Order: sequence, then C-alpha cells, then structure tokens
Amino acid sequence: MIGDQEIAIEELTGGLRGPGIDTVAALRNDSAFAALRGDPRYEAMLADPKNGDPLF
Repeated sequence: MIGDQEIAIEELTGGLRGPGIDTVAALRNDSAFAALRGDPRYEAMLADPKNGDPLF
C-alpha cells in the first residue's frame, strides 16, 4: 500500500496477519497485493508447498 515491496515481502514472509489475509488464495486475489505480483520472492512464497492453504 505504501509502495515498498521490500517491506511488504519481509512482513509477509515473517507471518503478517492482515484482515482477510489468511490463505494463499486471499494473497493471490487481493488487489492490495497486485504490486507484488510478478516479484519472484512473492511468487515463490505463494508456490511454496509448506505454505499450503491456509497460509497462517
């Protein structure tokens, strides 16, 4: 939301829990994360089988 992809990736990989963001599907579909789509770290996090569904 603030335009800092580095901080966003760090927060997400550190276990950020946001309202309505409790599954990988929510991360994929939420427009708030649109700027991260295509970032290799974000895509790897979503594809990692250990994250599964639910994410947290």
